[in-house]
Amino acid sequence: MSLPPIARMDRAGRGPVIATVALSTLVGPVAHAGALRVVVLDARSRTPIPGAFVQVGPAPGSPFAGNSGATASDGSIAFDDPALVGPQTVTAGAEGFSLLTVIEAASDSITLPLHAETLGNTIFGPKAEISGTTVGIQTRDNDGNVDVGVVYPALKLSDVLGRRTAPVEVPTDRVSFPIVGAKDVPGNIVIPRQTEYLFYTFEKSNYHFFVPDQHTYDIVVLAGRAPVSSLGSASLNDVTTRRVGIERQVAVNGNVTLVPSCDLDLSPSLIVRVPEAPAGSAVEAVSVADVPEPGGTRTLLYDLKSSRAEDLDHFTLSGLNPTGDLSTSVPYVAARFRDLSPAASYEAGRIDRTPLTLPATRSMEGFFLIPDLLQNGSQFAWTPVARLGVTTDPTWAIANFRLEPGSRSLWEVWSPAGRGSFSLPSLAPGAPGGLVSPDSTPDQDHLIADPAGPIQRVLIDPFATLTRYSRRSMEIKPPVGVPAPVAQTLPEPQPIRPITLAPQPARGQVDILWTRPPAPGDEVRWNLVDVTGRRVNSGRFEASGMARERAPWSGRFAPAPGVYWLDLELGGRGERARLVVVP
Repeated sequence: MSLPPIARMDRAGRGPVIATVALSTLVGPVAHAGALRVVVLDARSRTPIPGAFVQVGPAPGSPFAGNSGATASDGSIAFDDPALVGPQTVTAGAEGFSLLTVIEAASDSITLPLHAETLGNTIFGPKAEISGTTVGIQTRDNDGNVDVGVVYPALKLSDVLGRRTAPVEVPTDRVSFPIVGAKDVPGNIVIPRQTEYLFYTFEKSNYHFFVPDQHTYDIVVLAGRAPVSSLGSASLNDVTTRRVGIERQVAVNGNVTLVPSCDLDLSPSLIVRVPEAPAGSAVEAVSVADVPEPGGTRTLLYDLKSSRAEDLDHFTLSGLNPTGDLSTSVPYVAARFRDLSPAASYEAGRIDRTPLTLPATRSMEGFFLIPDLLQNGSQFAWTPVARLGVTTDPTWAIANFRLEPGSRSLWEVWSPAGRGSFSLPSLAPGAPGGLVSPDSTPDQDHLIADPAGPIQRVLIDPFATLTRYSRRSMEIKPPVGVPAPVAQTLPEPQPIRPITLAPQPARGQVDILWTRPPAPGDEVRWNLVDVTGRRVNSGRFEASGMARERAPWSGRFAPAPGVYWLDLELGGRGERARLVVVP
């Protein structure tokens, strides 16, 4: 059997040398010291990217001469040098794709999936239109509501949480309705013919949207009922989702006309609470399900509701127990809170993957802390996000560098979260893309997450095992790559001993319950920090020596309702506890 060649850079850096791939390479390369094989793929199609740029190490010529090159026709390149010892930093990129860097995590071999570089809500490369009408959306006349359907391609969870532009382009349609007048309606909305206010007809019979061509999709239609006055709104808050349907494995090769059926009844019986969301944040709860497919798991949206944290005790969402065309689906619930400002500078998410059978109630707790980000030239660092006794430690830190919020993603960097920092590699001439534009201030999104498994498996589907994440955005201070005169450093974490606070939740009065009480008169310093990492109060007091004593912020000094962390310091030691304050 004849197998395709791969490119191998010789140690002198004289260019690619053609080598034959043994059959064992297709199964898994045989590891030996000083060797690293890199394969570069299109993340969506899983097809090789020939001619992709690859660099091993933090800079051209480091850790060895000739440490960059281009992939062969099968998307692979191999490096061989005695300096390749231990986990390596690897960067890959190609025209039309974002750069991808893995920091000191590649050993022996690694496959790097590149995501298409996109601008706004447009699709890079050939695209196809999916359009048509639907069947099965039940309507009711003259009830003051309009019955609508939303048609969309099922996506991977990483397409949403990774803040990449989703591979779907939805145009806006201008539609004239009785009573409410002309409205801008998303093109993927369909409104079956129905009558309201005795004789007024409401209708938008066709939907349409665009997806990348030459791919296979699961096409979902989600039906809901909303007040006539909410026509044109992009929010699902006013919509009661009622039915769902799916057309599996729709092969797209040019424009497609499709009539999906909406034939499964949803149950509005999922109660979701998010008690840790801080006052002043926006909160969202989502009812979703994963559907296994040959090309990878796809995620279906059943319902989404949002509110300010202080305005709502719980969300009522619609969901579906596995049945019919969705008998293999795995339902679960996710929630997040984020900055209310348009910048959305911080966000934390929680995914509850415990088995879900409706009716059900879920309390979404155990969020990560929000990281603080620091920059020193090309070095980027983050503060710890784990909460002692509440969360596990994060596994990966993912940074997305962009020219400005909402623009194309230019560079995605993965680093083991426990490192606490990474330095952005400097790339050899000829590397595609770039970071700093003379006319723009670059932006960095930093996601601290806990997907399980080695980097090779996690890169294939980053959020298949995700249970929590937190994020912070910051503006990069150019020029990147030039260290600041005085480096900014993160404080060293202190050893933690367990304490508790009572009662929980608290309404003003709070007591500290010591596991090991300090000696009478010992000075105790304290900081009260909210879940965004902002210090809201601090001070010091002399310990009573008792196992239980009144907290100094009790009574009229109590913080506003929300979730907080108490950090105590005494004798060089640290202690930490969570505090929930309710009205």
